[in-house]
Amino acid sequence: RANLFGANRTMNIDLEQNKKTVVAFYDLMFNQCKPAEAIELHAGDVYRQHNPEVADGKQAFIEYFKRMADDVLQVIPETSKNDSSMF
Repeated sequence: RANLFGANRTMNIDLEQNKKTVVAFYDLMFNQCKPAEAIELHAGDVYRQHNPEVADGKQAFIEYFKRMADDVLQVIPETSKNDSSMF
């Protein structure tokens, strides 16, 4: 039988770490305009883009966000009331 208390505690620790990772990624990406560093530090070996206007792959991601860097506002992370999503 699973220890639910322990599982919830582990899940909360993972959730907090995931939030920190997302904030660090967006800070590098948008606030510091360093998409290459953001993708290198925080993306896996294969990057699949969800935006149909941007090709898959790390290099395509970097090039797209470099082009739009001048148009991006500063991103300030905000956690939703249920803590399951950000921004």
